[in-house]
Amino acid sequence: MELKDYPQAIAKLQAEVFDFDLIIEQTHATVKQIEAEVDSTIAFDAALRNDAQRKAKRQQLLDEHPNYWEQQEILNQYRNKREYC
Repeated sequence: MELKDYPQAIAKLQAEVFDFDLIIEQTHATVKQIEAEVDSTIAFDAALRNDAQRKAKRQQLLDEHPNYWEQQEILNQYRNKREYC
């Protein structure tokens, strides 16, 4: 690579990092939304009497959510890709 090629290479990498940041932000927002829905469900469940029950129910609901772990995996993949960019 010659010196004259560096600005274009830098711009390309900056665009890739920006794209990764955008995907990470969107995926993180989705994960937070899922967690908020679960927390809301737990907050209004009168059958849960203490913190241990609430924590267990939260984990159960997160495990049962169809997209939660998929979104977590996507988030980790893009964080790793961004790190090695």
